[in-house]
Amino acid sequence: MKKIFSIIACAFIFPLLISGSALGEPDKYAKILVSSKALEALGKIGDPAAQEVVMQGLKSKEFFVKAYASQAAGALNLKDAVPLLRGLQDDENYLVRISSSKALYELGQSSAQEMLISFLEDEDAAVRAVAVEQLGKLKERFLPKIAAVLAEDPVATVRIKAVQELGKNKFYPAAALIMEALKDENPQLRQAACVALAQINAATPPAPAKTTRSREDPAMRAVAARVSDNDPMVQASAKEALSAFKEAKKSYPVKVKKAKGTETRRLDKVLWEGTRSTDPLMKASAYVGLANLKDEKVVPALLKEIADPLSPASVKKGAAKALRVIKPYALGKANDVLARNRRLPAASFHAAFSVQGKDLMLMIIDALENYKNPLHADIPFVLEELREPITLPALRHALYQDDTDAVASVAYVLGELKDKEAVADLIKIVKQYGF
Repeated sequence: MKKIFSIIACAFIFPLLISGSALGEPDKYAKILVSSKALEALGKIGDPAAQEVVMQGLKSKEFFVKAYASQAAGALNLKDAVPLLRGLQDDENYLVRISSSKALYELGQSSAQEMLISFLEDEDAAVRAVAVEQLGKLKERFLPKIAAVLAEDPVATVRIKAVQELGKNKFYPAAALIMEALKDENPQLRQAACVALAQINAATPPAPAKTTRSREDPAMRAVAARVSDNDPMVQASAKEALSAFKEAKKSYPVKVKKAKGTETRRLDKVLWEGTRSTDPLMKASAYVGLANLKDEKVVPALLKEIADPLSPASVKKGAAKALRVIKPYALGKANDVLARNRRLPAASFHAAFSVQGKDLMLMIIDALENYKNPLHADIPFVLEELREPITLPALRHALYQDDTDAVASVAYVLGELKDKEAVADLIKIVKQYGF
């Protein structure tokens, strides 16, 4: 399976695979994927110069392209696209119907609201799941309906998507429902609930001080209980989520599973143990958790992980995210030390963010530009998490590689980073790979 699926596939990939639809021969599929990711990126960047190719995309025969072009039309506020989008509401593919309806709603066509909501009641769970994700992108207006989906939908995959969107939107009124989801028999739902509760906590003010009760968020206690969950993936997510709560401290006591019963240990000690795990998710979550706790001793391990060709892509991605989280703190601390004319701490960034004597960013750019470099395939995902502007020129240049997987990945990252300088290149790529 192509690496693009495991790392950056959006909500449309999963329904595509389970629908039994086919895009044809691999070369044709690769071209469609690149065009679609470039259109998606143009929509995220929001430059009016992309209007022409978006309009062409709406006329494509490929449903994947039409779906992404619809998203871009809504993001670009492309009023001229309204007639085409209305026609796509009757498309045979539900991805296109949902995307076009969302775009019409964004373009002020209030009649599209009824159709959007109707997707939440579709008999196909895949339709409901995609509808939840797209409605979540419309923010506050539809969040109560998404909360109702969490409470009422019988299919776990749909409820998982609802929890994810409620968390991303930091919808506090759904916190109690999400806490209930922590008890669900489906481990993926429990996993998503841990993350969502931490996201909601980060956006809510602390409770007022009381003399007789702890100020600790009840959701934090509920997530802490999942550290000893029977499922290891839930354990990993609970540890990382716990570290993201405002009240979290390195010394926060958690109960972890042992061969016989449970044992209470400090949160930072539990996370450090996770960095030695052979499971990629466990390790990646532990790195992010330690960064959330501002444990700068993890920095050398993050640098080493990113530079290791044998490190799994998911671990590199987690290490890069952790590096982005802790970088401001570590740099600030290093600057304070320098201002006092003292030696830098050993666990600092060594003043240059270097790996084996080479600047990290230069090493990453070299790997991105050299397809024979063993790090090459994973670098776009590392850059997505690092979000370093200095790498944008190299990313734009990488759009012209022969590797379609890499081109699609780079287009996605440029969209995530909203690089306005990439608009002309992305338009050229859409035209080159076709509709």
